[in-house]
Amino acid sequence: MFRYYVPGFSTLSNDSAGNLVNVIPQQKVLMMSPLNASGNIARMIWDDQIRSWGKVWSAPEKACDVYGKCGQFGSCDDTGSPVCSCMRGFEPASREEWSGGNWSSGCSRKNQLHCDGNGDGFWKMQFMKVLDFAEPFPAAGEDECRRRCLANCSCLAYAQESNIGCMIWTDVLIDVEKFNGVGVNLFIRLSASDLDHNGDKKLYIIIPVVAAFIFILVAWWWMVKSKRKGQISSSVWSAMVFESESDKVNTGELPQFTFEMLATATDQFCESNLLGRGGFGPVYKMEKKSLSRDYAKHPLQKALDWKKRFSIIEGVARGLVYLHRDSRLRIIHRDLKPSNVLLDA
Repeated sequence: MFRYYVPGFSTLSNDSAGNLVNVIPQQKVLMMSPLNASGNIARMIWDDQIRSWGKVWSAPEKACDVYGKCGQFGSCDDTGSPVCSCMRGFEPASREEWSGGNWSSGCSRKNQLHCDGNGDGFWKMQFMKVLDFAEPFPAAGEDECRRRCLANCSCLAYAQESNIGCMIWTDVLIDVEKFNGVGVNLFIRLSASDLDHNGDKKLYIIIPVVAAFIFILVAWWWMVKSKRKGQISSSVWSAMVFESESDKVNTGELPQFTFEMLATATDQFCESNLLGRGGFGPVYKMEKKSLSRDYAKHPLQKALDWKKRFSIIEGVARGLVYLHRDSRLRIIHRDLKPSNVLLDA
């Protein structure tokens, strides 16, 4: 703890009233220190060359330099917007004044202290200014300082500083200011209802919600990945499905031929009856030939009646149904045209 005075000012010796004197240097220098009604003071020096006063120093420099800027139980922070706020467990004494930027009325306590060892606790405020009117206990450590404050119903806050020791405050807290990276830890006494005892309960709610969100996200990612993988390996999956349902193949609607019947119809698979080769093997000419041979190459021949046309369409549809639904193998059509459609008797 130390005292700092504006250059040129000093205290009178043996003066308990705290009067200050302004010592003017012997050289010919004109100075003045105007003090206005708002409490702002400045040091002015007369400059003969430009014939005007020059300001070399002024106070306050910051908003929080004004004593009691935020009123009792209000905290001032030059980096905040606004600079004044109520400490935890307190609320503005006049919301109308605070909304207008006048914080001099300060803050009032939300819940009264219980003055017993189990009912009250402390809220830690870091990097705080050492307040005025502290009661020092130099030999007490931080734990002892805490116990002293709890044992005194009038104690409102305490702090522990290595060079000073324990300090407690029993009067209203005024001129509370937060510094940037320096200062003491100020412990404000609050009732149990104003302390954050529900922090663990909040964690019990937040953690399951976050875990559920992560689970849903992972499940969604897995489904998208599985869907893409299923599209790539659809042929393998389809083969497995058709293999597992091989006992359910229904070929009752389609005519069935033995190998001997096919050999006889194609003259023992004679090359002269070979029409061509498709993606699934050779195609042989039979008695009824193909749709293209009978009709596509004879445009002058009488057109088919609608009954015959419907029969051909129905037969092609039944064949496609068999290939896609009842066949054990997966079928992909690559060359579906009239020349590959065989007519039945």
